Amino acid sequence: MYLRHTPEPLVVTRFALTLAEGQTINPQTARKAVALSPDGTLMAYAANQRLYLRSMSELEARPIASAEIGRVVTSPVFSPDSRSVVFSSDSALKKVAVSGGAAVTICPVDQTFGVSWDASGILFGLDHKGIMRVSANGGTPEVLVSVKDGEQVYGPQMLPGGDTVLFTLATGAAADRWDKAQIVTQSLRTGERKTLVDGGSDGRYVQDKKPTPFADVQSPNPINAAFSPDGRWVAYTVFEGAVTGIYVQPFPATGAKYAVSKSSAIAPVWSRDGRELLSQPPGGHGAVQTITTQPSFSSTPPVPVPRGGAFTGGVTGERNYDVMPDGRTLGVVSAGQTESAGAATPPIQVVLHWFEELKQRLPTK
Repeated sequence: MYLRHTPEPLVVTRFALTLAEGQTINPQTARKAVALSPDGTLMAYAANQRLYLRSMSELEARPIASAEIGRVVTSPVFSPDSRSVVFSSDSALKKVAVSGGAAVTICPVDQTFGVSWDASGILFGLDHKGIMRVSANGGTPEVLVSVKDGEQVYGPQMLPGGDTVLFTLATGAAADRWDKAQIVTQSLRTGERKTLVDGGSDGRYVQDKKPTPFADVQSPNPINAAFSPDGRWVAYTVFEGAVTGIYVQPFPATGAKYAVSKSSAIAPVWSRDGRELLSQPPGGHGAVQTITTQPSFSSTPPVPVPRGGAFTGGVTGERNYDVMPDGRTLGVVSAGQTESAGAATPPIQVVLHWFEELKQRLPTK
């Protein structure tokens, strides 16, 4: 007789981690500021020119003890064994043990454009110079991927097998170059480069089923797709010549498509109850419209959101606003926001086992 143990399904869990009074996530350069350890027990974040560590079993974060961290700290990444954190600071890659101690310089670098750490070493992008790899013990970085004049790289990640690198490739110097970037892979053995996504950035590899096109939606620029809270509708942007339109389709796709805005708005996001759709019209000021899905789909014309300031994208053009948990407040990250602004620091939102929810929302065969 054999007894077979069936593992319990993973439960998607959401919670907020509120930063201590006076702590502010570093606004510098819009680089990555938060990292979760591979074993899921620790979170590191950069705030107030320090590196903080939060155990999921504890209520408060603590600064990682170190004789010297640096004036500006960005891009924290855990080691594969979750015992160390590498980060960028003062024109160098540095490493510090989660237990504390002095930070050790791995190698001098210019400003890094994305960092990852696996068994093969530490990978990082160097803007116009390409993708580099250095031993976790330190040394001289080697060039893994070279780029041509006018090309920029971001967010390298080694794929399983250790022979192919996934990264974002942008060209030119336009402000929207990251919106129009490509997510590509390149073989280290042959040098062959393949484009996976044309019009996107910061792609990450997850081990699961291959993505499939949704309803043959195509656009030369990012579509900024957003699911409704109930997972039954998808709002997205399509660039059609000189006009930008926002459309909504049922999910899974049925062939129905509804144009809700032709005002060149972008970056749609749903309200928490799914009854409103916010977007960013030209000029950066927000707009909102009412959405009805039962008994049939309908939408009202967009009206301005009554607030000052503007909605603007970050370095890579990502959406910088969202609807807060109370469903009434619009949260906007303003470019150049500093600690002196006086506003309360928003909490870090954490989603555990998020991929389980993604698998539930995607159709399976």
